[in-house]
Amino acid sequence: MRGLPDLFLNRTRPIASDHQRHSDVDTPALADLRAVISMFVACIPLIGTVAGIKGAIDAWGWGFWSSVAFFFWQFVIYALAFAVGGVAALMSRLSGK
Repeated sequence: MRGLPDLFLNRTRPIASDHQRHSDVDTPALADLRAVISMFVACIPLIGTVAGIKGAIDAWGWGFWSSVAFFFWQFVIYALAFAVGGVAALMSRLSGK
């Protein structure tokens, strides 16, 4: 799934994980290095999502379920699409016999 939702999440994940990392940083150079690393980590779908959830909980003070709902919604849509596709394929096989 590409487009605006992925663009939004790919911008939000590094912000959340970076805010979590900035809470214990002393030097600005180390903070900049961690910001660059968080941008690359955010591009890995599952790891970036988990880092975003951790950042939202620790840095932004969100609850667990609200941060999971915010960062994992696309995986729920993927699962629903696969389920609907499987049911449609099963129904077409059964009606074709």
